[in-house]
Parts: sequence; C-alpha cells; structure tokens
Amino acid sequence: MLPQRGPRPTDRLHLLLVDDDLFLLEALQRGIHRSRPGWSVHAAGSAVQAMRLLDRLGADLDVAVCDILMPELPGTRLLKLIRDLFPHIVRMSLSGMLDGPSLVGAGKHSECRLCKPIPAELLCLHIIATYCERHQLSA
Repeated sequence: MLPQRGPRPTDRLHLLLVDDDLFLLEALQRGIHRSRPGWSVHAAGSAVQAMRLLDRLGADLDVAVCDILMPELPGTRLLKLIRDLFPHIVRMSLSGMLDGPSLVGAGKHSECRLCKPIPAELLCLHIIATYCERHQLSA
C-alpha cells in the first residue's frame, strides 16, 4: 500500500508523458517546462519505458498523460495498469483519432481524453483542471 499524501500544489506537479512520437513528446516536454517551470516532467517513448519509470517514481507522480495508439502495449492497457497499481495518479489520454474502439477503451481508464496535436499550454490547462477536479481544488 502506498503512503497517503494530500494533493500537491498545482505549481509543483509531477508528470509522466508517454508517446511513441518522439518529436511530439519532446515538443510537449519543452513547452511544459517553458509554461510551468515548477513542474517535474518525466517522458517515456513507449509503454515499456513508462512502466520502468512507474516502478521508480510511481508513488511520487501526480498525473500521467498517455498516447492511446502505441506499439507493444496500447495506451489503454497502460492506463488500466496505472489505475490499478497507482490509483492516486490522475490519468489522461491523448489520441490523434477522434473515434474508434481505442477511444472507448481510453474513456474507461482515463479521466480526460484529448486530441493531438495539442499545444503544450492547452495541455497544461487541461492537466490543472483535471487534477483540481479529481482533488476538489479550485483552479
């Protein structure tokens, strides 16, 4: 069982970004660092990399943003694993597809579904809103 802690202030969030599109992943990471310098951002280019990071950092993460369509392990399965193993982490999904079975699966395991590409600043606003909604905080 993970130790309980209260919600972290929204200017100090710890994120996990997961996307197999490394160009988009790096662009989002740079944009988030510029927009929210107090946030700690960990990036993974695959679900396997994400699971390694979760093993090390899962107890300290606040939000996971995950691409849905990835090779090896679909984002829907990764989000389900995160939900089951780290229920304190707010789960958000990204997809370039507007509909389809993968998005239906994402809805079961994520608290916010977003379409990509998405500007980093807009992603940050969605992260804050979803985190505050989960923890019943005012944004």
